[in-house]
Amino acid sequence: MTLSTFALILAVVELLIGLPLLVAPRETADWLVRLSGKDIQCRLVGAVLLVICVLVLAEDASVDWSVAGVLRLWAWLGAVKCLVLCWWPGWLENLAELMLARPILQRAFGLLATAVGAFLFWAGTVV
Repeated sequence: MTLSTFALILAVVELLIGLPLLVAPRETADWLVRLSGKDIQCRLVGAVLLVICVLVLAEDASVDWSVAGVLRLWAWLGAVKCLVLCWWPGWLENLAELMLARPILQRAFGLLATAVGAFLFWAGTVV
């Protein structure tokens, strides 16, 4: 898989989470906590994202400080995170409850996810 495809896929995922956290933080946070509590769905999402990360790393796994290198680092970190998610899905539920417990954190993570989505969208267009 090309780096631009990887970046654009992740950009869409980040924006699908970040923008609703900005618009309707409480409802979105509740939905994310409910979703993270479902074992099979968490494992499935983790497995799909793990495959996407591995497909990127299969082409070139080198990391440097260029945009392409940062995206590959993102793929490495994503692969590790998704592997942990597949093995221990309860980890995500605990993390989601902790991170999305307060309204200020919901908006902060919405802003962060939207910014990351915008960066990944930009990175997908320049790689």
